[in-house]
Parts: sequence; C-alpha cells; structure tokens
Amino acid sequence: MSFFTDEIRCPVHALDLARVLSWLAERPDVTGPLNVAGPEAVDRLTLARRAATWMGHETSLLRGSTIAESGMLRPGRIVLDMTLAASLGFGCRSMAEALVS
Repeated sequence: MSFFTDEIRCPVHALDLARVLSWLAERPDVTGPLNVAGPEAVDRLTLARRAATWMGHETSLLRGSTIAESGMLRPGRIVLDMTLAASLGFGCRSMAEALVS
C-alpha cells in the first residue's frame, strides 16, 4: 500500500470534531456552512507515518506515491478555511497535540 504524497488534507481528531458538533447542536443561531478541520495541512504519507509512530509501529515500511502514479482522478489539495469556526472560538488540536499517549 502506498500513501499519496500529493494528497493534502487537514486531519481533525474525532474528539475535537465531536466537541464542535455538540456545541453546534445547542446553537440554532449558527447557520450555513462551517468548516471544521485540523490546523495542519499534511500529505497522506506524513499522516500515516505520524499515526504509525504514535501506535508504536515501524514507519520505514510505509511507502509514498502520487495520485498520478496510481491512475486515480481525485482532488490533491483540500484545505478548509477555518475562519468562521475560529471567530466562534473553535480551534482543533494539531496532530502533535492530538497524538499524545
């Protein structure tokens, strides 16, 4: 299995997302789209390596590839604008903060 080095996302910890959703459930005045994402834009290989390290697994076995090399057609960079969420007082933890024992 290869992890794309050109597929960029902003991973969010499930507990951070749950906290925002719980707050929103009690706020009918907040309407429209609200992006909630982690503060770091990272590629899939970096995400896989950080998760493997956190779980105590060897990272040298993880391989990188590109979307083009796979033959797939999919968006490479999806980075969400957290401006509105931040203005409402929300911020999600970085991967370093979220992946602590």
